Amino acid sequence: MPELRDDQFQTFSQVHLDPELSSVCAQGVLAAYADFDGQPVRLPPGFRAVAHFTGWDQIFFASGREERFGLVLQSVTEPSTYVVAFRGTSSLLDGYEDIWATTVDFVPHHDDGHFPSDVAVASGFNSIYTTQGAPMAASMQKQLFRILDGLQDKPVTVAICGHSLGGPLANQFALDVAVSKPHIAVVNTTFASPRTGLGKWQGTYDHQYRLQGRTFRIANYWDLIPTLPPEFLGYHHVGEQFLASFFVKDSYLPHYLSRHSMLNYQYVIDRAVRSTPQVWTGKFPDAARPGWTMISTAPPTAQMPEWAQIQVQALQEVVEGL
Repeated sequence: MPELRDDQFQTFSQVHLDPELSSVCAQGVLAAYADFDGQPVRLPPGFRAVAHFTGWDQIFFASGREERFGLVLQSVTEPSTYVVAFRGTSSLLDGYEDIWATTVDFVPHHDDGHFPSDVAVASGFNSIYTTQGAPMAASMQKQLFRILDGLQDKPVTVAICGHSLGGPLANQFALDVAVSKPHIAVVNTTFASPRTGLGKWQGTYDHQYRLQGRTFRIANYWDLIPTLPPEFLGYHHVGEQFLASFFVKDSYLPHYLSRHSMLNYQYVIDRAVRSTPQVWTGKFPDAARPGWTMISTAPPTAQMPEWAQIQVQALQEVVEGL
């Protein structure tokens, strides 16, 4: 890990996270992963699962497959409150969507008459959200709105959550609900999310539909994925950033999976949000590589580097030197 001076660490002026919301979202996302993997699903305390939904991963023309992507949870004590949790990358097909950086226009489920044209998002993320591949009964987008329409207890508040690839899916759904069902209060929490769309997407999401203050983007300073697709292609993040900082102890190698692991994010964030200021420093076992040790520090004040671009440049220099 690069060395940082003491004066390069956060003074903790970043957005404040609600401890209960961030904990429920982390557990909801992990439950979505378990549902996809066919493992026992542990739901956040006080919630029950009411539905799951799928998406389509497509590569090269018609090839691809339908995959489970998330769960809809309902609060037991507040039945009008729901959580929609999107899992992240769990297959080679998903990885392809992560790096695909051409764009398409985002089309909401229901146009309120004010939605602008040319709101461009990454085509790979959007294809998972909107494609109805055979033998799917409906696209992810249509499934989610059918679920909302069919709920016995009508939703008043929907907390949307996603990790990694699930971040752009959560972002698209959050804007879709804001446009299509403005009577529903939306709050969106993402972990390690890539960028979803271009500048007009950001302006439409953050300002026209006023989601900036209701969107919390949690990122590890040392994680490469939040720097994709690269900024030089015109992509922008939405919402307000909450920065953490964790990495493998005694290693100068990137160890991408350890820096990106949802379980590692959960471990650090659950402890940080219950502290004042909201930061946690210490050591903990690496969930991605048993036997390794992670270190969590105060996040740097320096702007998060464009890690993806730096890695590409480094590889180019290696190749040129051969």
